[in-house]
Amino acid sequence: MKRESAKYLCTPEGHSLDLEVFSMEGDNVIDGRLIDQETGDWYRIENGIADLMPIDMRRESLYENFCAKYDISISPVNLSKERSDTNYEEQINFFKNYHVSYEKDVVESPFYKILDNVTLGSWIKKHLMPGQTVLEVGCGSARQTLPLLENGINVVGIDLSEEMLQLAQQKVFQNDYPGKASFVVGSAEMLPVNCNSFDAAIIYGSLHHFSDPAVALKDAAEKVKPEGRFYLLEPHNSPVRFLFDWLMDKLPLWEEEAADEPLFDAEQFSSWLASSNFQTRIKYSTYLPPHIFYKIGQKSGEKLLSTTDSIFGLIPGIQKLAGVIIAEGVKK
Repeated sequence: MKRESAKYLCTPEGHSLDLEVFSMEGDNVIDGRLIDQETGDWYRIENGIADLMPIDMRRESLYENFCAKYDISISPVNLSKERSDTNYEEQINFFKNYHVSYEKDVVESPFYKILDNVTLGSWIKKHLMPGQTVLEVGCGSARQTLPLLENGINVVGIDLSEEMLQLAQQKVFQNDYPGKASFVVGSAEMLPVNCNSFDAAIIYGSLHHFSDPAVALKDAAEKVKPEGRFYLLEPHNSPVRFLFDWLMDKLPLWEEEAADEPLFDAEQFSSWLASSNFQTRIKYSTYLPPHIFYKIGQKSGEKLLSTTDSIFGLIPGIQKLAGVIIAEGVKK
């Protein structure tokens, strides 16, 4: 975690934090603690990743090992509190077991590489500037973080899976990017960052994993400065979605562990962002089965996706058959 990133962080409840450093490398805090100024409770920073999950959702074994490592006592809180959100447990366990395969099945997927460049990649170049700071919610293993860093944009990435963030950290450390990144374990519905602090927020393909998408989206929107931007891309609740589901059942390309409502529509995105004072534009992508993009090269695939998106996205009645929905917002 970059030491300077501490200014963006708070507890899940919004309390201010003090930083205590145990070890550093350059400007990176490797191990340390973030201490709640109001209660004295503390949150670990270990291997460069800050753990700001709500206390009742902490992984107790990680805190026990951390305390043993530094011969300190654990925060005087009740870690045995029953967890009411079973989806969080399912998501954490899924990515704990799947994080290595995720790299091959999704991050290195020919389809997703094409989709990423055509959608978010183009938006980054058009709307963001070097030196800006972006909040990325559900950043996973840095699939979208790296393009931001390559464009000189700083990132605070939040995800509930520490295993995914460890992969993200490794990728960032292996390269000297013009942008800087800090990774935080946290809840999408209780984001541990300060309001009105970021030039933009991005939720890319992760909202359908969240327990309460509407709450998560509103919380992320509150973290964006006035005139800041929001980018949101998710699976679309298309009338022909059953065809994609049937094809993926017959020829699966990746595994999925979505929440109870994994598909979204334009009305949801527009109303959720409007309630946070965003002016929103809805776009659509992906009218062809993803399997097709495994058969052609990167450049040909990007041209095919861009062309079909441009053509079908303008035809009333056809545009809403897309497999992916995108919302681009500006905070008024």
